[in-house]
Amino acid sequence: MVDRARVTVKGGVTRLQLSLTARRLPKVATLSAPYRMIADFPAALFHLAPGVGRSGKGLISAFRYGLMRPGVSRLVIDLNGAFSVRAMRIIANGAGRTDLIFEIVSVPPERFARQGREFVEPVKAVLRRGQFDHAKHKGKHQPVIVIDPGHGGPDPGAIGRSNTYEKTIALAVSRKLAARLRSANRYKVLMTRTRDIFVSLDHRVELSRKVGADLFLSLHADATVAGAETVRGASIYTLSRRASNAQAHRLAQKENAADVLAGLAVVRSDTGHEVENILIDLLNRETRVFSHRAQEAIIRALRGKVILSGDPQRSAAFKVLKQTGVPSVLIELGYISHARDEHKMRNPVWQHKAADAIARAVAEYFATTRSVMR
Repeated sequence: MVDRARVTVKGGVTRLQLSLTARRLPKVATLSAPYRMIADFPAALFHLAPGVGRSGKGLISAFRYGLMRPGVSRLVIDLNGAFSVRAMRIIANGAGRTDLIFEIVSVPPERFARQGREFVEPVKAVLRRGQFDHAKHKGKHQPVIVIDPGHGGPDPGAIGRSNTYEKTIALAVSRKLAARLRSANRYKVLMTRTRDIFVSLDHRVELSRKVGADLFLSLHADATVAGAETVRGASIYTLSRRASNAQAHRLAQKENAADVLAGLAVVRSDTGHEVENILIDLLNRETRVFSHRAQEAIIRALRGKVILSGDPQRSAAFKVLKQTGVPSVLIELGYISHARDEHKMRNPVWQHKAADAIARAVAEYFATTRSVMR
């Protein structure tokens, strides 16, 4: 277990010191665009005080941590520029404890590029054996609903004033929603993650495709830029090439960067936007219609139960919604950057209320939907 961490700077060297209850040697990799260092720890969990890692010193601007998959936790360190790991020191300090110290120095970008081919171990979502088995759903009569709690593991998502993590709120409401839907005995309900673990955006979409989902619901909690902490309320998004407003565009950019925050390498291409737009255009008209129906049903169900934003019906180019045959919506439950929204979202009673409202919207959606898309 990693239970203490501190950053110090001396003589041009930035040191990150981690205190472990047992000797654990991580596998380290470096990434650029943006500059990051990744350290994967076997059989080690992070239990640090709230807020640790949100800011740094010297070359380290911040760091994140969390469970990447069973048995492996990941530390992602954000660097202010090109760097080199000068040393990784292991110091035994008695009682079975170990201090692990990373010594990081600044280097020219060209030297960073010569350090070796960038490498990050492939990440796979870990599922219970047979949980996502497309063969099980052949000839199915019950609609398949995939619930997607946003973020997870080393990617906390937005962070509230009281150190509330978006990933925690999304998972809590998703669990309650899944339980509510399963209790109706009318649907097959699956979740992209059931605990605090990382799942890449591509894998979330792939899981939805593999199970033949009839509806995909991605749950999140928004945050505003500094100085706009009075903005609050839930918003429901569908996919579109152009964002419905500036806030929607900013949010889509932030959510689409989730894989970068978790330490995945991002392949950049000059034709990237063109490829994305082609993919969005492949969505047939029926898929878009069904997504809008689900969006409208959720807004109706939430109205009067939770605070809605001034314009709750929004759209943007969210990567997780780019599913050519599955009606998909992204639900921002509120603004975690707003003190009252954050307080409400932390409350289990509010979480149940929100989950019940979304479940009623799902029932309305399927009751008025005569054909299931394929």
